Amino acid sequence: MFTVSQHNDSSVIAVQHDLDLATTASLGRAIAHAALATGSRIVVSLVDCHYCDASGLRVLLAAKSQLGRRLSIVVPRVGSVRRIFELTELTERLELCDDLDLAVISAAASG
Repeated sequence: MFTVSQHNDSSVIAVQHDLDLATTASLGRAIAHAALATGSRIVVSLVDCHYCDASGLRVLLAAKSQLGRRLSIVVPRVGSVRRIFELTELTERLELCDDLDLAVISAAASG
């Protein structure tokens, strides 16, 4: 479901498979735990995510609202997951990154 790792000074939470009603509570807890445990920047990677529904968008919006620039979200430029962010016009609001390495570098530079 999720893997959590450290890259530079960022906690990276990688979502595998789907981000939907069955998994969003776990993601929310993982983000909250990373925010409290490390105080560092958090990168949520949806590179290996196959599907994201409205509940997934809600948990990411709530995290962004709470963490602001401490949170980066990685979504590949093409694919069905990127498309849901485009259709809901959330690409700018959530400040999506296209690449995990660039998100980690950006997080380190702004941290």
